[in-house]
Amino acid sequence: MEPVHFSSAEESGAEAVLSFPPEVVWKAITDGEDLVHWFAVTGGWPPAPAPGERYWIRSTSLGYMAFEYVAVDPPRRVVTRGLYTGRIFIWELAAVEGGTRLRITVRRGLDDRKWDADLEDNSAGYAALFVDLRRYLEGHYDAQRFPFFGIRSRPGSSGTNNAPVVTHVRPWAEAAGIRVGDQILAVDGDPVPPSPLSFAPLYPLVHRYVAGDRVTLRLKREEKTLDASLRLLDWREAADATGADVGPPPGFENN
Repeated sequence: MEPVHFSSAEESGAEAVLSFPPEVVWKAITDGEDLVHWFAVTGGWPPAPAPGERYWIRSTSLGYMAFEYVAVDPPRRVVTRGLYTGRIFIWELAAVEGGTRLRITVRRGLDDRKWDADLEDNSAGYAALFVDLRRYLEGHYDAQRFPFFGIRSRPGSSGTNNAPVVTHVRPWAEAAGIRVGDQILAVDGDPVPPSPLSFAPLYPLVHRYVAGDRVTLRLKREEKTLDASLRLLDWREAADATGADVGPPPGFENN
């Protein structure tokens, strides 16, 4: 079963069936040694999940997230609370024929000012996250080799002009000639597929590459079409290039 996502005014999330037993999936979603290979690039976790314990991660987008365990029922259910948003994350596992049905439900925090803006992006993002988890369990994905293109983009407008548009450019992408406002027409000759992820229309192409690969982006700038070739960085190189701190978030221990 391919991941499906859902969203409403108060909840969002995704569900998928993975062809692995609940014990294997449980370890993958709770053990730091597994999490750094599909969910995050680095982080700090307790030896075992337990109510009241806290942890932090840096995602593949180099963003901080921090959580507190609220309830733990291995290998069936784990509930966490986002320390910065107050959102409640409910991970539910159920044994089904051929594997495990995994569902994540995210509930709006009490003072969650970004919920409405993030809603569709996050629900689609959870479904994409399950693809990463499945590929990791199958031995085909490692977040430590996640390729950083050095750009952020948003989907283009609807209709015929729907190429994603660059909104942020990191130093190595800028050095390759990419600029804010460029439309991304193709990657290595293949058109960029549509994506519901406003934070990463390139996401459907990510699994074709690993850090260290070179890619050529076909861009449209005003009325001109041009190519930009760049090397994809891993998370450590990307952090160095942007001056990002990859240790615990400031004040994490006091949250």
